[in-house]
Amino acid sequence: MRARWDKVATEAVNPYAPGGAQSPFANPEPTTYTNERSRTSGNQWKRENREATIIDAEQGVISLDSPRNVTYANPNRNTTTATGTISHGFINTANSSMSGSWVGINWANVREVRGRTFGMQGLLKELGFRWNASRKVWVK
Repeated sequence: MRARWDKVATEAVNPYAPGGAQSPFANPEPTTYTNERSRTSGNQWKRENREATIIDAEQGVISLDSPRNVTYANPNRNTTTATGTISHGFINTANSSMSGSWVGINWANVREVRGRTFGMQGLLKELGFRWNASRKVWVK
């Protein structure tokens, strides 16, 4: 019994790993989203979704970018649909405005947000971030 106790006591737990006490990321289930664009409507995606990646977990730095694991389909010649999953990021549920939900981000541990944040200014301000123009990042 003692050897097992020693083994458990010496195992290192990384608090910055996703789901850890000081990680910017929680450990949620992936969320599936769909999006579409039409050639006759300016060829713009109807919803802007963002996927978050950790740049520096100890400093609480994340980056928001376009989702990477996306499957595309063309139900007709005019429309393109995209389906994907996001474990950490922003899922937009409205067609024209940035209204939706954040998925899998522990905002108490995030100090800086980089990447494609255009159009998300109001959402980041609500979370207590301010724009640092010299570094071109959102900081808390």
